[in-house]
Amino acid sequence: MKDIKRRETHLYQFSSCGTTVINLWHCDSETGELTSNPVNAADKTKREFTMCQFSKDYEYLYAATTTGDIACILLKNRVIQAFVTAINNISSIKTFVNLTNHKKEYLSVGG
Repeated sequence: MKDIKRRETHLYQFSSCGTTVINLWHCDSETGELTSNPVNAADKTKREFTMCQFSKDYEYLYAATTTGDIACILLKNRVIQAFVTAINNISSIKTFVNLTNHKKEYLSVGG
């Protein structure tokens, strides 16, 4: 995990999601303390989440929904920035993979 100035710290970070909740977990490698930090939606939109994955630069977390959207979460403030429609017919996203080509990032989505 990086601090606000993007410097490395002794904290480790992982994410989990289920039903309407996304959590970022921080583990302190020195003390062994584990803390949960919930992700919030700026506009109070509710979705059911199926999976989540970090961006390659660890600036964002992407979370798939049962309505075919991808939630884009900015990690430094833990707020959902946008919902991007990935599947047009109301269908649940079952999986996606993060692909990087040069400096561009792509999500390949399966529903």
